[in-house]
Amino acid sequence: MEKKFSEFYLMIQELFEPDFSSDFRFTESWSSMQSLIVVSAIDEHYDILISYDELNKADTLEELYKLIVVKST
Repeated sequence: MEKKFSEFYLMIQELFEPDFSSDFRFTESWSSMQSLIVVSAIDEHYDILISYDELNKADTLEELYKLIVVKST
């Protein structure tokens, strides 16, 4: 995979307010709209589609990134 976790982290961080943490689903700004934005950003930057269920299973960015890596292979 071309993009490293640090690039992924920064891309996702830009989608959230300053209270962002790696436990992204537990930030105050997390909503169903944020879910759609994250899924769209992953598709745009990585050309990988993840389902809402897959997104919900990931509690941290590390888990979400690992899912993207698995789906890219």
